Amino acid sequence: MIRGKKTVILLFFLVVLITLAIFKTDLLKTDSIEWEAKNAACLDTARVKSEINLQHNYFFYINEKAIFQKTVSLYPCVKSLRWERKFIKGIKIIAEGRVPLIKIAPIPTAALDEDLTASPSSSTALLDWSLPEDVKKLYIADSEGYVFAQGQEFQLPILYYLGDELKLGQKIEGDLLTKLEQVILNLGKLEIQAQDSSLFKFKKSGDFLLVYSRPKLVFSLSGDIFRQLGSLQLILQKAKIDEKEMETVDLRFDKPVVVYSSSKSND
Repeated sequence: MIRGKKTVILLFFLVVLITLAIFKTDLLKTDSIEWEAKNAACLDTARVKSEINLQHNYFFYINEKAIFQKTVSLYPCVKSLRWERKFIKGIKIIAEGRVPLIKIAPIPTAALDEDLTASPSSSTALLDWSLPEDVKKLYIADSEGYVFAQGQEFQLPILYYLGDELKLGQKIEGDLLTKLEQVILNLGKLEIQAQDSSLFKFKKSGDFLLVYSRPKLVFSLSGDIFRQLGSLQLILQKAKIDEKEMETVDLRFDKPVVVYSSSKSND
């Protein structure tokens, strides 16, 4: 019985001594930090080491969530961090970048007061298809609506965003970019090339999207995008059979408004 107690005490002191030895010798402290960027062009893998210093930190004291938040605040193009342990004292941090969806040209403007809901045909006729001539800034955003870069180097469609100014690191509220992604993907399947698109926010009639394609398209962003795309497919098929050329298809209404090249709408 006494020998058993002595054994337990000896084991306890042995564990304490080993623990103290580990901490004293910095065996569990990091001494090798490696950053790797995957589709995250904005990340400077050399500079980030000094900006986010993880040297000589204990593995279990590293707050990965806090490190991620700081990384994103410095490099908005980073979407996630993946951590890999290397040997005993090394860490490899892989920064995954965001996938660009659209270039956004913010155009600050006051809300319009015109009531365009009198009838579908009058609403379609009053649409303003003009484009701003002077675009000062272009931002890059992903399908989540996160604005993570600025510039023109990406070959992407352009969204003229009539509303507030934008800034890096900002997330556009709502599901605008998610719906826009569906529009872009499905227009490609319908063989409609959408080079530019414009978002207008009207005070009384709600958000809608103008697509500068052939024919020109109008989508309701508050409605079911897939239902509108289904209606568009049927309209395109009918126009092909009838050998008619369309100028505009307004899909915001239960009964879409189609304007043909003859300037007549088809009910």
